[in-house]
Amino acid sequence: GPFTPSFDVTTSVLRTVFPNITGSVAQTRQLKDSWGGFSWRVGAEYSPNPDMFLFGSYSRGLKSGGFNLGVYSANAVVDKEQVDAFELGLKSNPLDNLTFNVTAFHYAYDDLQVPITVETAGIGLRNLFNVPGSKSTGLEVETRWQATDWLEINANYAYLDAKITETNQLFDDPNLPGNIPIDIDGNRL
Repeated sequence: GPFTPSFDVTTSVLRTVFPNITGSVAQTRQLKDSWGGFSWRVGAEYSPNPDMFLFGSYSRGLKSGGFNLGVYSANAVVDKEQVDAFELGLKSNPLDNLTFNVTAFHYAYDDLQVPITVETAGIGLRNLFNVPGSKSTGLEVETRWQATDWLEINANYAYLDAKITETNQLFDDPNLPGNIPIDIDGNRL
């Protein structure tokens, strides 16, 4: 309850259960870092007639770095993430009762922050890691046909190819006996 004092048993339990393992005593460290940069967007739009709208853009986005504070991780600091995003699209009404929209995009990530579970002393620890290169490429198509006042037919399609294109370290696979390090290059995001 609100008046019950709390008592941290972590250190005493770890010392009892793992007396010879480094890190089974109280651990402290100070983490400090800063990240900076600019996010921006450049776009173009063109409407050749009232029923057609073409657009495109190129933008850069940033996500701040951070710290893996939930566990005592050797990988404590996660660097900032950056994405270059390209998008092209068309929104149209080729007929009064027909809508046709299509958008294609490509996102190229540098240092994407990815949560990965790594086995450490038989315990699965989930940390954020920077993956040097990854990409997401996709296409979305949307159609709507108002056949009658009471019947509307929709057809949509989406394609996504999102995968890691470059890694800089191996990871332990908890599903393999002996925790054999694996390369996650080429894995889907």
